[in-house]
Amino acid sequence: MKNMKKLIAMMLMMASVFFIACEDDGESTLSPEQAKTELNNLETDMSGYLEEMVNSKGMEAIEVLMAMPDPFAGAKANVKTSVIPNIHKFLLPVNPEKTKSVYEGVGFDFDTYKGYKYVYTTTPYEYFDPQPIDEDIIIIEFPTEGSTTNDAALTIHNYEEEVINEVDEWGYQYSDYYPTAILADLYINEIKIVEIDLDAEWDTSGEPSSFDISVYLTPFTFSGSFDHTATAASIDFDIKYNTEQIFAAGVNATFESSELDEPLTVGGYVQLLNVKVEATVDVQGIDAIFTALENQTSPYTTIDELAAAINDEIDAVVLVDGVKAADIEILYDETNAEEPVTIVFVFSDGTTEPALPYFEGFVTDIEDFFYFLDDVYGDW
Repeated sequence: MKNMKKLIAMMLMMASVFFIACEDDGESTLSPEQAKTELNNLETDMSGYLEEMVNSKGMEAIEVLMAMPDPFAGAKANVKTSVIPNIHKFLLPVNPEKTKSVYEGVGFDFDTYKGYKYVYTTTPYEYFDPQPIDEDIIIIEFPTEGSTTNDAALTIHNYEEEVINEVDEWGYQYSDYYPTAILADLYINEIKIVEIDLDAEWDTSGEPSSFDISVYLTPFTFSGSFDHTATAASIDFDIKYNTEQIFAAGVNATFESSELDEPLTVGGYVQLLNVKVEATVDVQGIDAIFTALENQTSPYTTIDELAAAINDEIDAVVLVDGVKAADIEILYDETNAEEPVTIVFVFSDGTTEPALPYFEGFVTDIEDFFYFLDDVYGDW
């Protein structure tokens, strides 16, 4: 499994179980009534934002360009150089439809094509007419859907890539073109509606060792980063709608080896609108507890003692607008054979309520986002 996919999976795991938590009485807290009100108000649909991103004016314009002849492939039919497909691919943190390409993909050398404006024309046939300009950039002028003039201009300020040879499940070897740098923007009627800035490093298997991206897709701004060292890795994503942060998530972890198979510690957060869940977990400490149980050397003789020991290895909290609303704890009920484990909110007055009714929509929304992330950034 790819390293980025592992961290995305950790995000999803931590979000789905709400982080088994212990109390931290040192923080300021909302009153139980305020906390319950704020949590009950968490009625949003992340999928609505994702749909708006997919259907934004900027994405529609790039889709139109994707359907046109490649500006750099000359008269070759069904051939696309890698630059526009890679811009298209990395514009969104979502990938709602994964379809097999119907064109042959070939590499792209920015220096070969810079210094030209490629103007869409239909006379005497449909093609892009290269016209020299006195700048080391590439401009592509084309019409958006329904327009009778070239009202859109995609400017590529920089593009770099590397070729990685891969083998598919049938043993066929092919080449993929992985972008290491993209800097581009798109204007419609001289109004900027898209900007992308990407820097990445890839290993020989096509897995990112470092990755930073910033995308403006009016009215959204999206950023993401991934960093991988020998035995540590981190990943962060953030989406703003105009200036309001609507989603953020991140996780960092340390591991026993460079394979990133055995985590030692994991810390992370998930935020949807003004509600944020964050936690740190001593995975090695929890492993030791369960290893002792398996070896029948555990000092814990009751379920309550075991739960307390696990909670000592985990520190987590749910925040509303940066203020603690509640701790999240795990309760064991040995009399309930079907659902012996219950995740509860513990409010400032010590009262508890099941967490699931508050967070059902929250978890569904962030799961949708993580699955989209996994499609785009975790599996080329």
